Amino acid sequence: MRALVLAVLLCTCAGGLQAQVIQGVVRDVTTGQPIVAAEVVATDARGREAGRAVSDSAGLFRVRLSSGGELLLRASRIGYTTVEGSTLRVDGGEVVTIEVRMAADAIPLEPLLVTARSSRATAALDGFHARVRGEGWGKFGLFVTRDQIDRRVDGTATELLRAMPQVTLVRTTQNETPFGVERNLIYITRHLSTECAPTIYVDGVRVPQENARMIDDILDPAALEGVEIYPSFPPPEFIGGDCGTVLFWRKTGQAGDRGFEWKRLFVGLAGVAALFFVLGN
Repeated sequence: MRALVLAVLLCTCAGGLQAQVIQGVVRDVTTGQPIVAAEVVATDARGREAGRAVSDSAGLFRVRLSSGGELLLRASRIGYTTVEGSTLRVDGGEVVTIEVRMAADAIPLEPLLVTARSSRATAALDGFHARVRGEGWGKFGLFVTRDQIDRRVDGTATELLRAMPQVTLVRTTQNETPFGVERNLIYITRHLSTECAPTIYVDGVRVPQENARMIDDILDPAALEGVEIYPSFPPPEFIGGDCGTVLFWRKTGQAGDRGFEWKRLFVGLAGVAALFFVLGN
């Protein structure tokens, strides 16, 4: 038996990355279903290992390479015959996204096909809407669209994620906000039981999730165009930690800070209280 390895490059980005990466998804060539626990190994021209990874429950994997250049990919899994694909070049700081398809039937090995090498070329919101349509990396994400946000009567920005698979919201009270307003910390469930804090981006800029300044203080749901959630690997230009990624996108021209709204409210209430005090005396 042989297996088919077909890799299609979706995007490569060199901007600001410190090391080269090969990432993607492993699928059964017959059913199209993801293959769990498939091992993907990259070796250099001398046969030395440059990196390896094992696909997760969604078939996703990420190989962090110790060196770039001309590399050979090998994919293996119990029940599938180990095969090697064609040579793939990965330059320093580059992220290469591929799709690996394996089969247990006698299918001739096809060469690894690279269809494009490009940097991020479209506007941020254009990329978001393209992924919502299922283009490129969008097939791996979960989305909250503007229409869904409009149907919500109230709530904070993080509350939009409450019904999302693998997302857990933990309520916390901040002393800095009036009346101890409750806010949420976002966690992603990994490997069925482990929860960890995801990497968060707002309009393509990475922001920390911390008690002193939380996502709900920064974002107003009315100003949001949408949200993307990636429990495993995000689009290559948003590489961060290993605990999933959440991308918040504001509508064009909506760059206000919700924290100032609470400050204005606090000042207003303080003024009203002072007025009643003066009138009462």
